[in-house]
Amino acid sequence: MSNRGGIDRAITEILESDHQQMFIAVELKFDTEILRLWSGAENTTIGGNTYIGAGTLLTIGAIEDTLELKTASVQLSLAGMDSTVITRALEEEYQNRVVKIQLGFTSSGTHNYDGLMTLFSGRMVSMEIADDPDGSIVKLNCENRLI
Repeated sequence: MSNRGGIDRAITEILESDHQQMFIAVELKFDTEILRLWSGAENTTIGGNTYIGAGTLLTIGAIEDTLELKTASVQLSLAGMDSTVITRALEEEYQNRVVKIQLGFTSSGTHNYDGLMTLFSGRMVSMEIADDPDGSIVKLNCENRLI
């Protein structure tokens, strides 16, 4: 059994099996709404909430898991955004809003999830927007809190 919090017996059994189908789910809590994205291609329901399928347009930087008492950070990127998303990103208050990244495991060939664990929980810190004719990339930098 792992000493990392959030890994229960069901997840341990999934990780020990020969085949795992994993996904990433991201929850961004803005003032006006909660934006939920996942790494699948179609929308899905996780824990009673609808997550928008971002597929390969969603990328997440390295997440460091340590027993040391220190601040960790992660960068989320969402590519191919249209002008409505960019306008929302520019107008919405995001600093110090909650972000949660989870790792999930699906049943073979289905959208049903078998287990879910939190990889990162923290706050949105800064945002970068790269805009060009082929689309835009929104990069969101996040940090966890020490205590």
